[in-house]
Amino acid sequence: MSGWEEIVLGDFVRLQRGHDLTDDDRRPGNVPVMSAAGMNGYHDTAMARGPGVVIGRSGASFGKAHYCPQDYWPHNTALYVTDFLGNDRRFTYYFLKSLDFSGYNSGSAQPSLNRNFVYGIPVRVPKPAEQRAIAGMLGALDDKIELNRRMNETLEAIAKAEFRRMKDEGGESGKLGDLVDLHTHRVDATPAKNGERYIALEDMPSKSIDLSNYQPGSAVKWRSGDAQNGKWGPVGRLDFDGQTYRFFYTHGARTMAGFQPFSQMEDLEQVYESAELFPLFANRLLSRSRPDYEASLTWGGFDLSNPPDPISILSVTEGRRQTDSIEVFPCPIPDAEGCYLNKFFLHGIRWMSAPAIERIGRLQVNEPLFAMLDICNPHDHNAVAVRTVEERTLIGYVPRYLAGDVWELLKRCGADLLDVFVARLNKEAPLQQRLLCQMRACWPAEFKPCSAESFLPIPAGVPATCAA
Repeated sequence: MSGWEEIVLGDFVRLQRGHDLTDDDRRPGNVPVMSAAGMNGYHDTAMARGPGVVIGRSGASFGKAHYCPQDYWPHNTALYVTDFLGNDRRFTYYFLKSLDFSGYNSGSAQPSLNRNFVYGIPVRVPKPAEQRAIAGMLGALDDKIELNRRMNETLEAIAKAEFRRMKDEGGESGKLGDLVDLHTHRVDATPAKNGERYIALEDMPSKSIDLSNYQPGSAVKWRSGDAQNGKWGPVGRLDFDGQTYRFFYTHGARTMAGFQPFSQMEDLEQVYESAELFPLFANRLLSRSRPDYEASLTWGGFDLSNPPDPISILSVTEGRRQTDSIEVFPCPIPDAEGCYLNKFFLHGIRWMSAPAIERIGRLQVNEPLFAMLDICNPHDHNAVAVRTVEERTLIGYVPRYLAGDVWELLKRCGADLLDVFVARLNKEAPLQQRLLCQMRACWPAEFKPCSAESFLPIPAGVPATCAA
């Protein structure tokens, strides 16, 4: 994020406590009242010009930012921006929404946000032109989400009205078989045309037709540079067909600055095959002799009675080691219902605050989480933060290899069709395996992950996609 200026929050915006407004003092009108939790009814008088931004000052909505596109009344439960100091107003909303104010509580029993406590927060902000570009992209996404929500409400109302009409008019009842034909015959590969997805049963590692468990291949990423500032990119792909492991290089191996072929696999043009997993990747698996081997499988959500293949394990653990610059991750394919499905360990927990780690310890299986584009992250402007739904507590990040997909899925599916939830909480595990999450989203038309030039194989005759 070159060109972003390092300042303090007090040089970015000026804040003021909102104005008292009791229920008895409210009068009918069309002016939104913006409180700590967002819009809270209407009044006939505005006290601030819109578009405006407020931040929850106290209570459960402490630190939450809200945007109002018109003139409004800022309630006393919130702080509101009185001067944007030349910054884009909608960008300011997204920027403040991305900040974690939990460490700036000036209250005791009741959380409270004091503007004088937050003015000194160090921040990095882009120039106004870049602010407008970022706000334009995120604003278009929000507008689309709101439009979809309104359309859903309208369609739901129409459907309910139609069902009521049919009921009042004495509609006929019947069986599903009277309306549709159910086919149970098998499908052969012969009719499949180029580009159509077909997975033969013999190609499935466990002879299963549950596509959510099918792992046809994993991309191998390599980092150039150090851990803080290095750039990650794909350099190869690892496949397993149930009998043979295959590794080959992709075009990223030729374009990543500083990359050198892996030991004992120096030929970029060759497809390497082995009945055993290559040492480069086998060394990233926990030894079966380790006392915590079975626990580590359980932490990854695997069934001990049906041990997973090494590729499946690497797809969750990413084959991460502290001593080198290689990661392994699965190439996504649609699940049995045609949706995007991925399971991952939450990243970045070790950088979280003590209250955030305590909140992680209270998470429940299937508890929904909130994925948010972290545009102000000083280390990675593509980062996707994960927060709790109720308190919006920042608890970690989506893995790097998934971030690009999340941006694309949010843009094309909308937030309502992207769900992140707790798959498993491992209280006894190290932080990097503490929280197993699952993400499910729509699979948009023409969505092709792992299809960029850097993912394409160098050797001739190798399928270009993991799901081929």
